[in-house]
Amino acid sequence: MKEYIERFLEQHFQTDWKSCTDEQLYQALLSMTQEKTQQLPKRDEKGRKLYYLSAEFLVGRLLGNNLLNLGLYEQVDNLLQSQGRSLAAIEELEAEVEEYRTIGTPEECRAAVEKQTVKKVKSISQVKDGDSYVGLIGRCPCCGDILEEGTVYCDCGQKLDWNTDTVADQEDTEARR
Repeated sequence: MKEYIERFLEQHFQTDWKSCTDEQLYQALLSMTQEKTQQLPKRDEKGRKLYYLSAEFLVGRLLGNNLLNLGLYEQVDNLLQSQGRSLAAIEELEAEVEEYRTIGTPEECRAAVEKQTVKKVKSISQVKDGDSYVGLIGRCPCCGDILEEGTVYCDCGQKLDWNTDTVADQEDTEARR
């Protein structure tokens, strides 16, 4: 068990017991619990099938319950105490981690906020039909998609600004209208 957690921390987070965060330890314990659950026998001695639910991440406050059901709660608690950690603290963290998962990872949240920052459309050019001006097209500054004039948000989620940078450009745009 100790070796499994050490290997998980090293492979997934390039860290060890002393340096890992409670969140990283929580992920290691979830992985170990899931693996132990998957190792359960598929049939009992009478030939009856045993069913269990396996998920990539256990939902709700299930870590402690799963450790109890596997008969590992006391062992894990003792192991964590020997490393200066608390299973109770990890279990409390579970609710917080689940709450954050509902709104996305920190990276996803940062990316969403960044896309709400207005960026100027690139490569704005006129669209003509014969001799008459029809509109403008430009490229999304984030993904490069071609957009029609007036598009407020690109399909990638980027908020767009169609205003031109210079007064001369603005006058040209107004004259074309």
